[in-house]
Amino acid sequence: MAFPQNRLVPLDVLAREWMNNNPATIDLRIYLIENLFPSLIMGLEKLLTEAEKRELVDTETAVSNFNPVNYLAQYLMRNNPRYSNFPEASPYAKGLRKVAEDLKSEIFEIDANRLVTLKASAQVKRMEREKMERMKGEELERRGQMLENVFVTWAQNEDTIPLTMVQNALISFRERSDSLSEELRREAYFAIEAPELDSKGTLLGVNEFKE
Repeated sequence: MAFPQNRLVPLDVLAREWMNNNPATIDLRIYLIENLFPSLIMGLEKLLTEAEKRELVDTETAVSNFNPVNYLAQYLMRNNPRYSNFPEASPYAKGLRKVAEDLKSEIFEIDANRLVTLKASAQVKRMEREKMERMKGEELERRGQMLENVFVTWAQNEDTIPLTMVQNALISFRERSDSLSEELRREAYFAIEAPELDSKGTLLGVNEFKE
């Protein structure tokens, strides 16, 4: 049965439908287009043509000399897209192949955009990490400077201060923490244990004091 030439345009349009609002993933569409539909669609059309030739289209009862399932299976075996050149002769299959190429290009663009997004995300995280490290360093430097100022005040032009002076200050802070906020009071009891007073006359320099 010959098909009119104007059938070519609808077949091509039908093939392009795989690019429009299809719920299947791009990978799945490519797989179906490359491995199933070129032979399946043409096989179904051949099956319908054969049924028309045998005047079986309007017949509801099975006939012994024609099995449509076997006919389609044999056709698919003869026209496997991986081993057959049949799709080259099919306008629909040609359209599907072009659609597959377009879908692959779309995947490439998606992967490229995803790579750009990942690189941008990694850069943002790196900048945030560097900012946190910089802020942490600045805070440690600020605290170190504050401790140096305390050391200078306590040392009174000396290079060292007694360890017992520091221990007594810690004990006093711990005892007077009731007047502080709950957060500071909790931190004081958690971080500052009541020290055992030094009896050896240990002296601290500024670096030991800061530690």
